[in-house]
Amino acid sequence: MKHYVQYHKSDERGAPPPPSGDGFAISAKKSIRHLLGQRVWLISGEGAKKKTFYFEYSFVVENVEVGSPNRATGPDGLCPTLPIKLSGLSWFEDFKDRQQNFSLGVREIDSIAVAELEKLLAHPGEPVGTPQERLTVQDYLTALSAIEGKLSVEQREMLVGHANALGHALSMGNLAALAGYDGYETANLQYGRVDEWLAEMLSISSLAQKTSALATVNDERDDAGDWRLVMRPQMVEALRQLWPELILPESDEIAAAADIDLDPLCKGLKATERAALIQARIGQGAYRRKLLDLWKGRCAVTGCEIGAVLVASHAKPWRKSSNNERLDPFNGLLLASSVDRLFDKGLITFANDGKIIADDRLTDTQLSSIGLSRQSRLSRVDTLHLPYLNAHREGVFGQS
Repeated sequence: MKHYVQYHKSDERGAPPPPSGDGFAISAKKSIRHLLGQRVWLISGEGAKKKTFYFEYSFVVENVEVGSPNRATGPDGLCPTLPIKLSGLSWFEDFKDRQQNFSLGVREIDSIAVAELEKLLAHPGEPVGTPQERLTVQDYLTALSAIEGKLSVEQREMLVGHANALGHALSMGNLAALAGYDGYETANLQYGRVDEWLAEMLSISSLAQKTSALATVNDERDDAGDWRLVMRPQMVEALRQLWPELILPESDEIAAAADIDLDPLCKGLKATERAALIQARIGQGAYRRKLLDLWKGRCAVTGCEIGAVLVASHAKPWRKSSNNERLDPFNGLLLASSVDRLFDKGLITFANDGKIIADDRLTDTQLSSIGLSRQSRLSRVDTLHLPYLNAHREGVFGQS
């Protein structure tokens, strides 16, 4: 038997239909004949920008009715007394990402997700998962707000870099480099201290390891053979809400594709050209590789060489660039993520000699907190960079 997930938008369609004389049921616009004899798990979601997800019920499909919409029913089902909240459980956040936020209709699900869902049904009235997995984004945000004043510059830099890393995964050696420590031992001590403060605020005891309140250990090692720590999704989102100017939004190829398709300059593109522009829009693909080569794999300002936290950023605004300019590596600066956020928001720019120009609203302490000063400068400036640097200065500071 195969297992499938169906998503129900409670905000638009009201509460999912309860079991009736026909037993359990789901409906879908697309063909669902393939569900006959298979098990369906119904998940609902409610909320505007930040949805809360629940498990509603599960059943084996015994009949499919073709119509508008199509309908699958079955008498053999499992239903908790109350819907079970899924949001905040680490396995569910990963599962939701793999399902592309349930945007593709009825989809088959893997055995890992099935096992977790069955575990919920086996003990519907009991807490599921570790204390950390049961905590919400708001729980972490409250805890972070309480300890924010304790954080050192180095601890803050590790948190920002970790949240902005690809997959939110870094080794302790990477974290040490972000903080400017010579070895991972000091980073382990300082990051562990942050974790202890969080654990105390969140009432978590008996930690499995020093950083288990804010991260889990990834099963895969990095290129250096070191274990990677994956920041918990609730922690990432809480940091994004606490420091929106420093934490990157999640990469969204769907939004980038929509942006390209609505752009008059992108009409009639070949598929390969469209793909290249989508990747350039989000700083990935060939465009990112060119910038890594141009800047020798280091942040153009701080010299940071941790690839997972380097962002391929455009100097001349995307909306004002031609397609050739959008793909030109000299229109790009390779920046550590926290530096990129300031550059993208127009809070810093660079003179033609490469020296930083910072907005007066930024204090020296704020600049220092992410490894910058008013003497910082680009590691190189080619003549081909100048038109783009001019465009950035003009666009954000009105300077030419």
